[in-house]
Formats: sequence, C-alpha cells, structure tokens
Amino acid sequence: MAVDSQPAPSLAGFGPAFSDWAKRFDVQLAGDYSLGRLNTAAGKTLFVEQEGKMSARDYEATIARTRRIPTRQDHWHDRFNALTWLRFPAAKCAVNAALVAEHARRTGNNRNRRADALTMLDETGVVLITDVDDLSRTLIEHDWDRLFLEQRAFWGHRIVPVVYGHGLLEQLLNPYLGLIGRAVILECERPQRVDADRLINQRLPQILTGFASPRDLPPLPVLGIPGWHADNRHPRFYRNTDYFRPPRRKRPD
Repeated sequence: MAVDSQPAPSLAGFGPAFSDWAKRFDVQLAGDYSLGRLNTAAGKTLFVEQEGKMSARDYEATIARTRRIPTRQDHWHDRFNALTWLRFPAAKCAVNAALVAEHARRTGNNRNRRADALTMLDETGVVLITDVDDLSRTLIEHDWDRLFLEQRAFWGHRIVPVVYGHGLLEQLLNPYLGLIGRAVILECERPQRVDADRLINQRLPQILTGFASPRDLPPLPVLGIPGWHADNRHPRFYRNTDYFRPPRRKRPD
C-alpha cells in the first residue's frame, strides 16, 4: 500500500493502533496534512518546508534554534512527526533539547548511547500507561505469555498503550511480523480514565534523564498487543520465537 501517493484517509482506517490518534485528529484535520492546515491546528507557524537533506544533528539544532519543524509534505514519516508535535509538544521539546545537548557532547565518530536512546524513543517509543505491578520486569524478562496471555484482559484498561514514536506509526501503516517498539512505562491510577496526552506531556520530560542507553527501553513486539493483529487471538501466535524472542543471556562482566 503506497500511502504517500494517495489522498490522506482517516487515521481510523489504519487500524486499532491509530484509534487514539484518530479521535484526536480525524475531525480536526479531516485528512488534510498540508503545512497550512497543520499550522492552523498549532495556532502558529510551527511547521516549515524542509529544503534538502539534513543530518540528525542539524535537524535537531534547527528546531532548537528556530522553534520551527522542518517538514516534508506528502510524506507519512513527517506527517506523523508533525502530529506528535501537535499532540505532545512538551514531551517533544524536552526530547529535542536533550538530543541537542547530547549532540554537543559528541566528539569525532564516537557514538553517544544516550542520544541513541533518545532517538529510539522519538522514533519507536510506545508509552504504556498502567497500574500493573512489575510490568517493567515482565518486559525486561520477555515474559510474553504473562504480558499478552495471562494479562490479556488488562490491555485497554489497566495497560493502555499509546504509540509515541512517529517512525513506528509510519511502520504500522504496513505492519509486519518483526515490528518492534520500545516501551516506556508511566504508572498511574485508573489508567483507562487518565488524560493520556496530559500525562505524557507532564511525565515523559521528567524521566528522560533515566535513558542512558537503548537498553533502558525494553523491546515490545507491538503486534502482540491484543487486537493489533488478527491472528494474536490464538495462543500459538506467541510461539513464534523469531518475533517473541526469549531474553538474551547476560554478558559476563
């Protein structure tokens, strides 16, 4: 499905992973992702046409310096990035500031693991709003049976997933087995009743200092989320160990 060459449809038509995004934007934008419409939704000139290729470092620095988001029109990756800025402005600003700071610390060709983690969050993050104890341990231990089968009834009620990463949203347009998000857990009472947008904008900036490397963002096979794949109602779906991988053995110190 080459969505970039077609008129923009309702987000609701892309599947259950987009249901909360559709509630937020389908009426407001009515499928119009032009810069003019996006800026009207922002209430200011926030999005500008991107001219030419930009390195990740220059891209983040441009946002920090100009308070404008370089955006390619008719490109779903950038459309979802724009929607993320509209929905989670405080969180996106905090991630941008943290990335700019990390890029400034980088010297030569040395990789900055914290910058890698922040980029992973920005591109593939999935926020799990929950009141379930030990959910973090369940993810770290890759206990997929517990997460998706034993706790199946919790999803949408005690575990509320919100796709934050705009790159993952783009991938979910054409989902495939192997598609992985990176989980961020926000604990709260009555997660199904909380204002997810407000919670993420308030809490995500507060926990960014905890992301020192990609290891701090446990993998989440997103098509295992109940309802996000037609076959995952059958327990055998989770026996695919190429997708639902067992935990790696710890490296010796």
